[in-house]
Amino acid sequence: MRKTIAIIICLIITSGFAACNNTKKIQEETINKDTITLSKEEKELCISALNRYIEFDELTAEKAEKTANYIESNILNKNSGSENNKDSYRKNIDSTTVIAKQAIDLLNNNRLNEAVKLLDSNINKFHSHPANTLDTENELHIALYILYQTCYSEKVAFKKAIELEKFTKLHFQTLEEFSGEMNPGYPAFLADFASLYYQAEDYSGSMNILQELLPLIKKSSGEKSEAYNSIIKELIDCSEKAGLSNQTKKYNDELKRIEKL
Repeated sequence: MRKTIAIIICLIITSGFAACNNTKKIQEETINKDTITLSKEEKELCISALNRYIEFDELTAEKAEKTANYIESNILNKNSGSENNKDSYRKNIDSTTVIAKQAIDLLNNNRLNEAVKLLDSNINKFHSHPANTLDTENELHIALYILYQTCYSEKVAFKKAIELEKFTKLHFQTLEEFSGEMNPGYPAFLADFASLYYQAEDYSGSMNILQELLPLIKKSSGEKSEAYNSIIKELIDCSEKAGLSNQTKKYNDELKRIEKL
């Protein structure tokens, strides 16, 4: 029980901080495409992702309200009153429902610029919603990736996608911290995240993720595995493109070592 509560606390707090930074960035950016549209499949995917936050079962919401009350009284040692907590959590659920429905309406009317701005400026509400599991969060982020790629320049789209994945990384880490076990999907997520940095031509960022992934692959598959060999080669590539000669030498030496095993 305490683990679940602590996870929700961390995600709510961090999503709030992320939202403040993202909102400021949104105001500084302009969408570069005037005539834009989604394919039928893309629109359906986006709407399906938003519906996950509208149609979640009420039992989940009731449990979430009880969790919010418990956070105040048992973890934070505050006596602000259970009704205040209940109202606050319910307001976020209700507000997210309204935003999701508005976004769906905008999508159906092909007002994509407005839809992406609405979702971006309220992403913290979705991240702190009780329906926001790793699966629903992934679907939401994919929907936003589609909108970013459609509405923004490639550079801005990658930048905004990376910010979303930073939150998902924190989500994975928070779950691990309180469960005591790494989520089995975390290595695959890191591989995709490193690829995203690479596509954005942020080779140092890609290296940082690959360096975290490397020991996980070593532990699960061993140094002789193709997966471990592949990560080493990716690190060599990234370090070369980032102009980090010492790191390039380090991983070239590591590649030579494992080839002799």
